[in-house]
Amino acid sequence: MADRSLKDLNYGHPGAATYDLENREWTFARPYTTRSFKRIRISNDATSASSHATPAFPLFAEILTSRTSIQKEISNSIEEHPQLSAAAEVLPDLAVVSAAISSTASTYDPLVGDLLSFGSITPKGRHEAWRIAALPTGESGSILQLSILDSERHGWTADPKSWIEGTTLKDTESGFWNEEAAPIQQVHFSHSDDSRPFLAVRLPTRTVLFHPDYHRQPRASAVSPFYRLPASSIELHPILSISQNDTDGFAHVDVTFNPDFQLQFALVDLNQTWTVWDIEHRPILGTYSASCLLRGKIDELEEDGDTACEDGWARILWVADTTTLLVCNRRHLSIVSIKGRTTSYLPCPELFSERSADWVLDVKQHPGDRSRVFVLTSTRLFLLSVTAPSELLPRADEAGARVLTSWRHYRGVEDFTLHMSVQMLSDDGTLQITRMIRISLTA
Repeated sequence: MADRSLKDLNYGHPGAATYDLENREWTFARPYTTRSFKRIRISNDATSASSHATPAFPLFAEILTSRTSIQKEISNSIEEHPQLSAAAEVLPDLAVVSAAISSTASTYDPLVGDLLSFGSITPKGRHEAWRIAALPTGESGSILQLSILDSERHGWTADPKSWIEGTTLKDTESGFWNEEAAPIQQVHFSHSDDSRPFLAVRLPTRTVLFHPDYHRQPRASAVSPFYRLPASSIELHPILSISQNDTDGFAHVDVTFNPDFQLQFALVDLNQTWTVWDIEHRPILGTYSASCLLRGKIDELEEDGDTACEDGWARILWVADTTTLLVCNRRHLSIVSIKGRTTSYLPCPELFSERSADWVLDVKQHPGDRSRVFVLTSTRLFLLSVTAPSELLPRADEAGARVLTSWRHYRGVEDFTLHMSVQMLSDDGTLQITRMIRISLTA
């Protein structure tokens, strides 16, 4: 078979760029080719694990925008559920507003973070950990589902040499949890070496922490006011709840764990304030409690938290070491040292000027180097290097962040839904100086 031309690759420099004023789109000297993959097969009897969680009462099947149809639907609902009759006068207006919000949020909701996270669980009496996945399910995404990952093999022919194998959630054991009707906005496992990692689930009014466990025999799920949840050997075991009242009445927009110490986590809220929390565990009593260790603003100079021109998006993560944080919103990025339980803002480059219309769209840590961070803005992709404060540094001002390199992208300046994913391509050599990674930009 003849070798493919280098022009047929889906990566590399796209060549000279020109802008078509009439069509308002960019064209490049080298177009990328798209390859379509043949679907192996679809199982006709594949069912979602969420089908085991049946609603206690029916919900509206679709968003209604006509007042006439809304009124008719409300009348039908009142006939089936007379307890709703007291709210018959206010329901139509609320339904219209809800439909508008749902329509906008279905396109893009900046307050929604990652809705799929992977962790592990070790059954009692076993040394081998099982991989598990946490994700929301149900009609409105308000049910937390925790499932054990299984492997699945598929192929085009009967020869197993050409088959492919991957993980699946089909027909796997799952546990469920639900206490609110509001949709889950983020799920995040801690990445510590503990055999039972913590799980954080962010809801519109609070953040709930779980310490999942596995039992030999199925147990009844916690009672939900909205669903009848099936029994499962997976116990989600909620241990803590941090409400928005604990963060001065502002809703949370991001949560993360200290990667070296899962008994410490951090939150950032709509008031552009970040907080670091310590978890105290009393094994004898089987109780958990959380105390706020530190708090501060994303922008050290902005005390009033005026972000009227933004959409509430913010991110927080540990970088470099266990005492250094990266916190950012749409317009500002800070590196904060919390060493010695004191707050110190380290030098950080300005990614764009104050007059620029650019926004920070996404932040991801390098999968192989905690001291390096990718920052995606409206026009560029930056690679930052973060140096934590240390007594070994010749000068104290050498700590902080600096830009290693940046690339211009042409994905649309006004597209604030753009985000990125970073994966390792190879990690098989201690003498490897440069690790290959793949960065994908998607809207």
